[in-house]
Amino acid sequence: MTQGRKTTMEERLKIVTECIANGKNYGEIALKYKVSYQRIYDWVKKYLQKGESGLDDRRGKKLPPQEFKTEEQQLRARVRELEQKLYFTEMENACLKKLDEVERGLKHKH
Repeated sequence: MTQGRKTTMEERLKIVTECIANGKNYGEIALKYKVSYQRIYDWVKKYLQKGESGLDDRRGKKLPPQEFKTEEQQLRARVRELEQKLYFTEMENACLKKLDEVERGLKHKH
């Protein structure tokens, strides 16, 4: 996978508007601006959904904490959080058991 080039907000906006004006010819625009077809496709999709704010580079940015409107939403979020913790704990335990088995097997061979 190749590293894409960095673009400014102004460049992304120019690329998207030109792409839309040219009938969404992603391939032609990708070659012209040396940006991947998929990246331009994603930008156009986000631009059409959210306007210019959809083109903000949010990589590495934390999402704002979710605000729940009802107690039920809070409880559902808490259940999801606990289910995820349980899953990772079970995976960790399985790995530790396997490691123990491997280490015991190595001791018996020596």
